[in-house]
Amino acid sequence: MGMAHYFWIPKELDVDTLLVDYDFTTIRAFHRDNLYYILHLINEIPANNKDTITEDGYVPLNALLLRKWIRDYEKYIKCLMALSVIETDGHYVLNIKSKGYRYCEKYRTGLRRVLVTDLTLVKKLDDWIAENDYARQPTASAGRSSISAVYEPISKWYRSGAIQIEAGAANAYNEQVLADKTKDGSRANWDKKYNHDGTYTLKDPYMQFIAGQRNIENLTTGRYNLHADENVFRLHSTITNCKKELRQFIRLQGQKVVAVDISNSQPTLLTVLLDLGFWENTGALKSSDIPYLNLHNIFIDQQHRTTLIKLLNNVQDNDIARNEVEQLRNIVASGTFYDSFCALLKSKLGIEYDREAVKPMVFTMLFTSNRFIGQPEAAPKRVFRDMFPNIYAVISCIKRKAPANLPTILQRIESYLMYYKIVPAIAISMPDTPIVPIHDSIAVAKGNEAEIEAIIREELGACLGFVPHVKREEWLPVRTAA
Repeated sequence: MGMAHYFWIPKELDVDTLLVDYDFTTIRAFHRDNLYYILHLINEIPANNKDTITEDGYVPLNALLLRKWIRDYEKYIKCLMALSVIETDGHYVLNIKSKGYRYCEKYRTGLRRVLVTDLTLVKKLDDWIAENDYARQPTASAGRSSISAVYEPISKWYRSGAIQIEAGAANAYNEQVLADKTKDGSRANWDKKYNHDGTYTLKDPYMQFIAGQRNIENLTTGRYNLHADENVFRLHSTITNCKKELRQFIRLQGQKVVAVDISNSQPTLLTVLLDLGFWENTGALKSSDIPYLNLHNIFIDQQHRTTLIKLLNNVQDNDIARNEVEQLRNIVASGTFYDSFCALLKSKLGIEYDREAVKPMVFTMLFTSNRFIGQPEAAPKRVFRDMFPNIYAVISCIKRKAPANLPTILQRIESYLMYYKIVPAIAISMPDTPIVPIHDSIAVAKGNEAEIEAIIREELGACLGFVPHVKREEWLPVRTAA
């Protein structure tokens, strides 16, 4: 028999009472669990993806996903809206944005769980977990897929019971943070999500609170949702989705946790793409080493590839271009890329940005379309182009077919280095030490961080041709709750 499944719904909601005066007979094979599932998604999506939390609190519900789980989902949504349980922003853009939904104000009072009893939904949940959650799958020797088997050195620690959370303290902290953010109604201390131009939007504290509550519960019950995405093969879980300020309550084998991070990882990995040996499979790190890289897909035609090789030859042979690459390597190896870029923007634009604001600007500088260079918001992009013209030419060539090519390649390189190099090396040197990778970092029980750092530096140094900057960060309180 499979595990029990629960949906989380508004604490004050009494569906049976509300349905007394609602004609739900128009819904074929009506089951209240279908209502609960939609309500549950409004909590679960932000818990699984912090980026879906917006200032107005509306959560996008994808129609294709809903239809896969509930045939008549539109009628269930109509029911919930007619009962004034949820409301919508009504905003839908084909292939870009799904309609957003949130609880009506009356029901923004916390959550309670309900047991899933509909056998169809129970089977779908069992099947989804068996297929997607590596922490719930059998070991590699029992016939796991080749993809999930790559992550076995990680997923075994999720199954082992080595990961715990101090749930009582975490929930109390989460509640206090919500109270602090909403006590005066000013929004002055709401969290910010920075945009590419240094501006920002706010995040709804209530939805952050709900996401935190769900993360705490999932960590407590061992529902880790451990999986790799199918695009860049990063490993995701409840821990990677958990807000940093709640990670302070996570323990590995009962010990506090330290994360060992690769500093400014995306600019660091950019140096790989400036090496002709990577593309022609003659360097320390070869593109052919990475099984899911598929570099041929980034080129429009053979002429496009020839142009890129010419630019890379220029980087290798031209003193000015070679000096640009050396300067970039020195900056990233020192761990000061973001600080240096802040200083550069101040000197060129006369604008002072803090470190948190400049990070998304760097991503925009690297990852947006080449045509974006002329927009007013692209001033940081133009500063980078003027500072590193030969590097910018290579980046632009890589993105000529599609802007997403550059971040996709960089993150696939990151995943390869993490799961084919660093993690296996740790498994050999420290087989009894639980680790939790979080994209470009490795979390480990305090006391083991020096050995982890040494392995990361050695493996990356061998692949990159220089030793990148690595830093340690203990999972401590980010804010002090009053």
